[in-house]
Amino acid sequence: MTYAISDIHGRFDKYSLMLEKINFGEDDTLNAFDTESIVTPRR
Repeated sequence: MTYAISDIHGRFDKYSLMLEKINFGEDDTLNAFDTESIVTPRR
């Protein structure tokens, strides 16, 4: 399965808990984004 997550902001504890809850495995894919990388720039 493919998962996406954004705005981890140094919360490795929450990140690790999330991976456990979804039973993330070696056949899964995780795409991590920062809000600034996905927001359209203002003109």
